[in-house]
Amino acid sequence: MLRYFFAGISRTIFVSGHGYLKSPRSRNFVGNEDGKWWGGPPDGPAKETCAHCLNRKQVSGTCGAIGGRDYDHPPSQSGFRMKWQSQATYTQGQVITIEAVLTAHHKGHFELYACALKNPEEVATKSCFEENPLKFVKDVLYGSPKDKNYPMRAYVAPNDGNANTISDPTLPNGGGMLLKHEYRLPNKVFGEHVLIQWKYYTANSCEVPGYDDYDFPSQSWRSGNLGKCSILDETGDDAPERFWNCAEVTIAKDGPSEPPTPPAPTDAPITPPPSKSSEPTRGGGGPTNGEDSRLIAYVGNWQKCPTSEQTENYTHIMIAFAVTYQWSSAKNICDESCTISMPPVCNNSPNPDLIRTWQSQGKEVLLSFGGAGMGGSWSSSPNDCWEYCFGKEAHVVEQLTQIVKDMGLDGVDIDYEYYYDDYQKGSSFVNGAIARFFLKEVTLGLRESLGPDSTIIHVPMDSDMVPGSGYFNLLAEPEMQSAIDFLMPQYYNGIVRSVQDGIDGTGVGSISGIDHLNTLADTIFGGDVTKIVYGFCIMGCAGQAAGSQAATIMSDLAEYHPCNGGAFFWVANDDHNGLWSKAVKESIQTNRRCVIEPTSEPTTSEPTKSNRPSSAPSTEAPSKSFAPTPSGNNVPCGSGNIGNGVCADLSLCCSQWGWCGTTSEHCTGNPTPIATTAPMTPTVPSPTPPTLPSPTCCPAGYTGLMPYDSCLKYYTCQNGDFILNSILSCNPGTLFDINYNYCNWENDVTCGPSPCGTVPTPPSASLTPTAPSPTPPTPLSPTCCPTGYSGLMQYDSCKKFYHCQNGSFIPNSITSCAGGLLFNFAQQYCDWESNVTCGPSPCGPAPTLSPQAPTRSPKPVTQSPTRVQTGGDSRLVAYVGSWQNCPTTEQIENYTHLMIAFAVTYMWTPSENVCNTQCIIQTPIPLCNGASSDLISNWQSQGKKVLLSFGGAGMGGSWISAPNGCWEHCFGREADVITQLTDIVNAMGLDGVDIDYEYYYD
Repeated sequence: MLRYFFAGISRTIFVSGHGYLKSPRSRNFVGNEDGKWWGGPPDGPAKETCAHCLNRKQVSGTCGAIGGRDYDHPPSQSGFRMKWQSQATYTQGQVITIEAVLTAHHKGHFELYACALKNPEEVATKSCFEENPLKFVKDVLYGSPKDKNYPMRAYVAPNDGNANTISDPTLPNGGGMLLKHEYRLPNKVFGEHVLIQWKYYTANSCEVPGYDDYDFPSQSWRSGNLGKCSILDETGDDAPERFWNCAEVTIAKDGPSEPPTPPAPTDAPITPPPSKSSEPTRGGGGPTNGEDSRLIAYVGNWQKCPTSEQTENYTHIMIAFAVTYQWSSAKNICDESCTISMPPVCNNSPNPDLIRTWQSQGKEVLLSFGGAGMGGSWSSSPNDCWEYCFGKEAHVVEQLTQIVKDMGLDGVDIDYEYYYDDYQKGSSFVNGAIARFFLKEVTLGLRESLGPDSTIIHVPMDSDMVPGSGYFNLLAEPEMQSAIDFLMPQYYNGIVRSVQDGIDGTGVGSISGIDHLNTLADTIFGGDVTKIVYGFCIMGCAGQAAGSQAATIMSDLAEYHPCNGGAFFWVANDDHNGLWSKAVKESIQTNRRCVIEPTSEPTTSEPTKSNRPSSAPSTEAPSKSFAPTPSGNNVPCGSGNIGNGVCADLSLCCSQWGWCGTTSEHCTGNPTPIATTAPMTPTVPSPTPPTLPSPTCCPAGYTGLMPYDSCLKYYTCQNGDFILNSILSCNPGTLFDINYNYCNWENDVTCGPSPCGTVPTPPSASLTPTAPSPTPPTPLSPTCCPTGYSGLMQYDSCKKFYHCQNGSFIPNSITSCAGGLLFNFAQQYCDWESNVTCGPSPCGPAPTLSPQAPTRSPKPVTQSPTRVQTGGDSRLVAYVGSWQNCPTTEQIENYTHLMIAFAVTYMWTPSENVCNTQCIIQTPIPLCNGASSDLISNWQSQGKKVLLSFGGAGMGGSWISAPNGCWEHCFGREADVITQLTDIVNAMGLDGVDIDYEYYYD
């Protein structure tokens, strides 16, 4: 959360605030005039009641601070950062008028500086300001002369009587003295985002150097008989008292702009024959491609690379996913700084040449950011990684933009399936406005950073796209409509079930596909149906569709809308031999009506965008720069045959698939698409049979990948066990990177020693689990594991569970839960029986093996009450961290009281906790290491008191290094806090409350 406060206790006490920058309006004055306590936009200014009080700042700060509000990070009403609002537009070197108001007069002078920012959230540095001072030109009201030794100073005229009286109720604190000066902007500063810094040095306690040499109009301009100020501190603690304000402005570059590059000549337009549809054709596509010819495929980057038979049918390929977590079977491990890892393309490897091959075939290749692993709004989803990205919008945009440029991609797909409304679906989520603000700022930021030629899309769940929902209303905003190229609703897990109901029916689904699509098109895109791409799922979804079923739906859609947006599907790995996509493509091509049919149809469909940056490094560098040319890279060329195809720019080559470009795939005669193969299995050494690796090769409890053979290969660990047949080779030119858990460029990898020595080469054939005597078991069928699934599955009425790895059953993995526990599929561990509703076995009987160790500690046994003496001198009170291991019985034996730490109002992050601005207190669940509430009654039965600890250092501390200020959102909400704590204590059956307050009180 981008919320800061000034931490520190003043060594010098000053009187009430003195002044502020009125024009251009400083950030703090904007907060005073425009800020709201509630009811405003989430990115609107927070209410500022003391705009004239900014006489403190952080050591590295430049814009001033007051209380919990630091205007280097101007606070918004929602507690995040205020949106940039330029208060004036100037021209570089222009003479401008500066107005300031003093509400208490302590003589002195003003100085002004300018700093151009790279982006609106950048924090201006002291050095940036000091390199760009504004020069004083004129005192408009009082005629003070220039200071030849300090040309940036404007000296303050004597009090006109208003600096201490109430004269204008529109001014902060009811009154003030207006000062107006002309200043010249520095010639070298310009840009959309420029900060003007106003500094006021008072001169009633000491004088800074230069006052003795200045020609004051009269002695009344000085206090007299003052000593010289010592070295100035950076926070404002010491004399003289100083004030800092910053105003957001735009400074245009002086002189004419560069003339635009004239566009290359284009062929004469082809006029299509009359059509039954009156729907418009979107400009910018190739002459043989319309929006209804889209067939968009998702490629799981952990799965096999799609074959040429599959990609032949695709117009767009989505690389899924770019994420901020490390996968874990129980709950993904979120990066709390919202760092987006550079994603592999497929087969867990970069494959940059594959991207270029797809693009040379006229396909767009996009990055998909998000997915269910980042967090879902359904009750069984344990993940919440999106919340660590809230408030870091600029950081997200910057990272995604860089990844797109480094990989040479065509745009970004935002796959957000998390909460966006308060208390959505009965949840306790209360950051709806913050989530919607995040989605908006990331979308608009990507459109600005990637430019108009890149593709930006959203892929929401259909149940999230209903009128009145926060997500629906957000996308209907004009800014969002213009920023998004098209929308891809997921019509397979929610309220639309076209496979079962048909495109215009209901029954299994609550709304028909055609009605839902029409609502989206009419409300969000002004009736343009080409902006909606119909979503399908091949396998593993409630509404999964066979190829023939999807083809029928697309044919029926064309009856309603001859010109529509086409189709997308999840996932390419399930499109075996391209048969699913071939059936759907044939239906789409047969029924498309957006454009005229070409005389000779090319192999693929819609061309990619022209503004594609250089791709990531590869083993073979392109023969030419991959930068676009004015004539357009990746536009259709002639017949598509080498030697016959003609590009508008003769410096471009025509690929065998009929598209212009400069890569080796475009320019080499008869290039062959990159062949993709199944992962290699190392050869079994002969004649010595292999030996299973030591369990120490996998860290205890670890699930993930480990390096092998000098990082040329890697293998899989599942819960601390080596997975047989899992050793795979990285692609040539790459090594396994343990930091990111995929094959990365050689120069980016530092390969350490093997974690546990040489890993034996596993056999080439799968091992059959050892059978109990006398009846040998039969291995589980692969259908017992959903395709591509890695994780645990229930077995034997949930009394046991077994492991799946990439859709395959792991031999010898059947494990029994401890007594009183059942396997909880949603949580992926053995849980209390009362918490588990066991569904049917996913695929029938499995081999019966000897019971193994339980996955979790058995349910604690309630002992006979042992009353502990709890006199004042016999107390031994222990705090139990809810994120730490539960105390053992040996520990508990010594305690008289246990404090459950902590109930808080924030989400933890490593830099600064994200405060709930409504002071909503989170119940500390789990109590410790996932234990249930039975643990409380067990402790109490032993005579111990169990209390709730509210607060802690994470809520805010009074030491200078503490960044948190969540307590401030609870001030003024005392009754609400009492009600919440009382409800939590009663619900958990606790014995009281401990208030752990470590924040400021004076």
